[in-house]
Amino acid sequence: MRIRTVLLLAFLLATLAPTTIFGWWSYHQSLKREFSEVTDRHLLLAQNLGAALKRYNTDLVATFEAISAELMAGETHSSFGALMTTLKITCVVIVDEASGSIVARSDAIPIIGNGALPAKLLQAARENAQPGKTSFSQVLQGGVHGNILLGVRHHGDQLAIALVNTQYFIDLGKQIAFGKRGHAAIVDKAGNVLAHPLTDWVASRKNIAKISAVSRMMNGETGIELFYSPAMKGDMIAGLTAVEGPGWGVMIPQPVEEIYAKVRENIVGIFFSLGAGLVIALSVLFLFNNSLIKPLEQLLQSIRRNTDEEKLSPSKVAKGIINFREIEQFNSGYNAMVSRVSEANEKITALAFTDSVTGLPYRKKFEEQAGHVLAHCDPVNGGGIIVFIDFDGFKQINDLYGHGTGDHFLRDCAAKLVNVVQLAADERPTSGAGALNPVVARLGGDEFVILFPDIKEMRDVEAFLKRVQYELSTPSNVQNETVRCSASLGCSRYPHDGMDLDGLVKFADIAMYHAKRMGKNRFEIYSPEVGKMTPAEMCIAVDKAIVDGHLTLEYQPKVCANDKKILGVEALVRWDHPDQGRLMPDQWIPTITHSPVMKRLGEWVIARAMDDHRQWTRDGLNLTVAVNIGAEHFSDRNFTNRLARTSKQKGFDPRHMEIEITEDTLFSPDATADRILVNLHRHGFKVSIDDFGTGYSNIARLSHMQVDFLKIDKSIISYAHNDKRAAIMMDGIVTMARTLGCKTVAEGVENQSEVNFLARHKIDILQGFYFAKSLTVDKLVPWAREHERAVAAGKFDQKATHAA
Repeated sequence: MRIRTVLLLAFLLATLAPTTIFGWWSYHQSLKREFSEVTDRHLLLAQNLGAALKRYNTDLVATFEAISAELMAGETHSSFGALMTTLKITCVVIVDEASGSIVARSDAIPIIGNGALPAKLLQAARENAQPGKTSFSQVLQGGVHGNILLGVRHHGDQLAIALVNTQYFIDLGKQIAFGKRGHAAIVDKAGNVLAHPLTDWVASRKNIAKISAVSRMMNGETGIELFYSPAMKGDMIAGLTAVEGPGWGVMIPQPVEEIYAKVRENIVGIFFSLGAGLVIALSVLFLFNNSLIKPLEQLLQSIRRNTDEEKLSPSKVAKGIINFREIEQFNSGYNAMVSRVSEANEKITALAFTDSVTGLPYRKKFEEQAGHVLAHCDPVNGGGIIVFIDFDGFKQINDLYGHGTGDHFLRDCAAKLVNVVQLAADERPTSGAGALNPVVARLGGDEFVILFPDIKEMRDVEAFLKRVQYELSTPSNVQNETVRCSASLGCSRYPHDGMDLDGLVKFADIAMYHAKRMGKNRFEIYSPEVGKMTPAEMCIAVDKAIVDGHLTLEYQPKVCANDKKILGVEALVRWDHPDQGRLMPDQWIPTITHSPVMKRLGEWVIARAMDDHRQWTRDGLNLTVAVNIGAEHFSDRNFTNRLARTSKQKGFDPRHMEIEITEDTLFSPDATADRILVNLHRHGFKVSIDDFGTGYSNIARLSHMQVDFLKIDKSIISYAHNDKRAAIMMDGIVTMARTLGCKTVAEGVENQSEVNFLARHKIDILQGFYFAKSLTVDKLVPWAREHERAVAAGKFDQKATHAA
């Protein structure tokens, strides 16, 4: 029997669908009918209550006008005492409008003195008084006698005022109560509560004008409104109306939830029917539970067990009262799949742990094998190394010859590594049955790693690294192409650098990166001096240092070569690492170059330099500040716009800042550099070429660029000082700079003889340790003052300028 047939029969017998549809229809019809009845009832109640208030208003006005007429006529013995008490009129007074003095009065309950009407009541009366017409004020505080309304009528220079207690409204509101929280609410013309079940709202005359129903009443509307009640903390439905004349509003609200609850109570029987249908359906399903559900659970448990144990095994399904053909077919198919997968498991495992290009283990297999070697290494007498290998410029092989050739090259290099490692292993004194085997693996891309045990002496380590480097430097004949590609190697030692595999690989990676930074095609052995962070970790650490405020700026002065006056400073970033102390830029800037954090660092330096410039300007120093930016900024089309926006936000004059750029950045083939130069000058910034003469100087391009300064590198200064040919070249740079309208800056000036030499060769600006090392912003001003005094006194020398 088919499962589909049994399921269809079970649900048809249970009749869930028709019962559910009928229950839903009945519920919604009942709800619709109940809402219709509620809206009719609430609107009728609101209108009846409004009619009662309208009659009350008519009686109030008539009584008030009659009493005020008697008082105006001088009759002081009124016969309206009983009527005043009934209508809750505490008293009627005639007062002078200007002074508030009571001229005549008639009291049911004397709540004010004989002298003058209280100022607040007089002000309210004046605001509501109308000639020839009785009007009512908003509800006011009446003291111990409760809240009051003022009925006011204008009589020349006098006001007739009735003080009406609001108890009538409260009593009238209490007559309306239904359900659990259905009630009446009465407000005055401004939306202040006159009557409400919440006595504190009545006592405080709470204004509820923002409630939509109240807003409609104040507009004189009659109808039904659905709104949220702050008092009842839920949605309410209310009939509402307004009393024409005094502007009072009446609404009869009831929580919507009470309506839903009533409907739910009325259809309990329908839900009992639904329950009965469910019971029938469950009863039918129970009949074939052992035949359908239990076999499926057994199959699921078998699959789950295979997943948890990572081992496939056949499934066994017990027979039931009804044997379903689909379950039998599924079970037999699953067992057939298990059999085929088990046969291929070893092949799949090999593919998962072995690089298909080189045949070397992948990272996971390397970690497994290396972990075994480290676990059996003798930390006292034994030892070994981890070698991290990365090819220099492998991407060019793929670009020039294609990825197929690149894969063949990697396969050839892998064979070289295996061969050289095996030869070195065979030559070890400890080679033999008990020796630990070396491991060679490919981590990904052009990165390889070697674990070589039983090598401890530094001379042996260096000999092995030279052997590997030599082997990899030999050209490879790949698909009739001679391919050359050098490699950079990094090495860490165990147990010298630790026994943790991840840490050792990390240290080897750091050493490899240091080898690349030192010129590539070489090896480096890890030491704490090369750092403890990989490039990725360094980027994260620098980014965090910016956020945590661990970076600072120091400034090295630049002085005029002729008169030795200070012209400006160069901003130099310093990193006060919480664990490693002060880190100089050459220890970490090269590592983060060309990373996204380099751009963020440059923008931080620019903003901080602008802030510091404002500080020393307040102290009377008029100096320009030079900041260095990387290629990341100079290739960014929006760099100049962001720079100008930062200057504007900080109130910084761009004419006081020099943007220093290395010549290899400036002379890149990208046309963006030319546009950025133009934009920098358009905004007022000056541009300086840093380390001029050490990069890819392109004289033809330089002649078309707007550049303000050429900074001649220290290496050229040193050579020119002692070499006539180099001096001639330097003179050529100075002459060229002047022809192009640039000033020259000599950096790295360290002694008086260099100062004299540079002055003779007409260098414009000097910078170096001879004048001052880099200074914090708080030390810059005192140093500048001392330097100025020395220059003015004609006593400028090395001691004076180094006083800071």
